[in-house]
Amino acid sequence: MPIGPIGILCIQRSLTHGWIRGLAAGLGATAADLIYAGLAAFGISFINDFVVEWAVWLRLPAAALLLFLGYRAFRTRAAEGTTATAGSSARATFAASFSLMLSNPLTLVAFTTVFAALGGSTRITGKVPSLLLILGVATGCLLWWGVLSGSATLLRNRFRPAALVWVNRVSGIGLVTFGLWLLFS
Repeated sequence: MPIGPIGILCIQRSLTHGWIRGLAAGLGATAADLIYAGLAAFGISFINDFVVEWAVWLRLPAAALLLFLGYRAFRTRAAEGTTATAGSSARATFAASFSLMLSNPLTLVAFTTVFAALGGSTRITGKVPSLLLILGVATGCLLWWGVLSGSATLLRNRFRPAALVWVNRVSGIGLVTFGLWLLFS
C-alpha cells in the first residue's frame, strides 16, 4: 500500500474532481497489476525476461507521462473539477494510470518475486491456486484504491479552493519528481 505516483494521482484526482476520478486512477493501476499478476502466476517467464531486458525503453514513455501529468496537476485550479467532465476525464485518468503501471517493469519483477516465494518457483502449481492468487491481488488492489480515493474525497470538503490549488501544485511536483527519477535512474 505504498503511496507512489499512482497514489499521488489518485489522491489529487479525488480531492480535485471527486471519488470517481480518484478511483479511476486506482482501477487503471489494478488492471495493469492483474495483467502482471497473471503473467507471474502462470509462469510466463519469457515476458518477464523481455520486460526486464527492455526496462530502460519502457521507462521513457512512463517518465514522459508522469512529467505531463505532473505539469497538468500543477496547473490545475480547484474550480476546474466539475462533475460535467467526470466521465471522459475518468476514462483518461484510467488510461494514464494503466499506462504508467504497465510500463513499470518493476511491477512484473515484484509479482514474480512474491509468487516465487509463495510457490517455491516462478510457477504456482495448478490453475485454481493461480486464479485464487490473482483474485487476491484484485481484491487487495480494489480495497486499497477504494479506501484511498474515498478517504481523500471525504477530506475534499475540508479544503478551501486556495488550499486545493496548493494540493495540486504539491501533487504536480511529486509526479514530476517521480518522472525525473524514472528518467535518470
